[in-house]
Amino acid sequence: MEKKFLFFDIDGTLTTGGMGSFIPDSARNTLKALKKNGHVVAIATGRPYAMSKDVAKDLEIDSFICNGGNTVVYEGEKIYNEPLDQAHVKELLRECIAFGFPYCISQADDFFFLTKDMKALPKLDNDFLSQFIQEADFDPEHLTQVKRLMIYVNKEEQKKLTSFPDLVPQRYDDAYVMIEPDDKFKGIKKMMEILKEPIEDVVVFGDGENDIKMFQQAPISIAVGNAIDELKALASYVTDRSDEDGIQKACLHFGWISPEDISK
Repeated sequence: MEKKFLFFDIDGTLTTGGMGSFIPDSARNTLKALKKNGHVVAIATGRPYAMSKDVAKDLEIDSFICNGGNTVVYEGEKIYNEPLDQAHVKELLRECIAFGFPYCISQADDFFFLTKDMKALPKLDNDFLSQFIQEADFDPEHLTQVKRLMIYVNKEEQKKLTSFPDLVPQRYDDAYVMIEPDDKFKGIKKMMEILKEPIEDVVVFGDGENDIKMFQQAPISIAVGNAIDELKALASYVTDRSDEDGIQKACLHFGWISPEDISK
């Protein structure tokens, strides 16, 4: 059997929801069977490193792409790690300051954000992010390692911001927009390049908007049943949701595992 390098998104793909959702046993058993058959199993997620490594450990996976493609971990070691384009970050922050849009920055491979004025931040309906925000004194013009930005601006006001040449806005809430890396395939290509393995052996699984660039570039792309329509249109194959054994069904379909592998 030809060895494949299979990269799985977490939220909405291995799980059927966001952070904290469960990974079905059929998906877990499939990942184990894939590894036993000699395939390389990895994660490809937009999550920061700190929120990726525990899931990888739980799944007994030691290689993953995180930070939306800007960090690569292979066999437990970071082999590639870069921030956002800092010139573009500074230009965007200048615009935020000019328009009076509150913002937070993240400089580490975690989900903690810094802001210059906590009182200026609107209260979010969802308090999840609020617990990760701390007040700190920093000069926006001298930042060198910004990994993520969170800007408190609604969809209409966001149109005033024009400094998005390589910075991709992701809106998870009406109250704010997140600026974070979104080309997970960049990290996949980097891993394959370092390993000197052919890109033709890459398979990606996904469900959402931040998987689009992966699906546009990967040789084989598999969308789960709850994926957005745009992703399904790009997919090589559409399977069921993970809680409907979709991961397992796709791998059986392509012959990467057999019924005997998962009955043991």
